[in-house]
Amino acid sequence: MSGPSILNLSPAELAEFWQQQINQQQTSGLSGAQYCQQYNLSYCRFLYWNKKLRQAAPVKLMPVVVQTAESQPAILATVLFKNGKQLQIHDQSILPALLASLD
Repeated sequence: MSGPSILNLSPAELAEFWQQQINQQQTSGLSGAQYCQQYNLSYCRFLYWNKKLRQAAPVKLMPVVVQTAESQPAILATVLFKNGKQLQIHDQSILPALLASLD
């Protein structure tokens, strides 16, 4: 896309345009410079928007609960399956339901 058509975009549309270009470049298999050359885009503008949009993107975090050896409940039973997987039971209230399901 060349000059005049992106000059008429609002700031939000401009950000959306560059986000689309960045997404397409990432899936194209081309380097940023190759992509810009192929699609007649300014590589400097591409780098600018890539940095700007990355900084604006919210950081996605997942909560993690870390248990130390002292805080882990005792293993009351371990069920070993034929496929090598195992189920460890830490709560005795689950044992009656588990045993009933095995009948």
